[in-house]
Amino acid sequence: MKLDYSRQNTLINHPEYALPNADTAIADSRKFTEYLFSSNNAKGWSKGQAFTSRLGYDKNNYLELKNEILTKAGKYPSTYKGSSIYGNKY
Repeated sequence: MKLDYSRQNTLINHPEYALPNADTAIADSRKFTEYLFSSNNAKGWSKGQAFTSRLGYDKNNYLELKNEILTKAGKYPSTYKGSSIYGNKY
């Protein structure tokens, strides 16, 4: 909880660390259903299994995870890490 408060406070004191366009962010459901939680996707499946074992999210409740990500995206500072064919990474 202390770390959570510290990160949110950092964003308040340094608004330049805000994730660009976080308030209008979208997440395609296929990223969850066809990547993270699909055993047909070797790269995503292992990551999805980590979400399931540690946080309890899976293909049956991925909408809760999606909502959490989109809701919290603007509450914490971000750092630009570069870009790829998929877009900018933070």
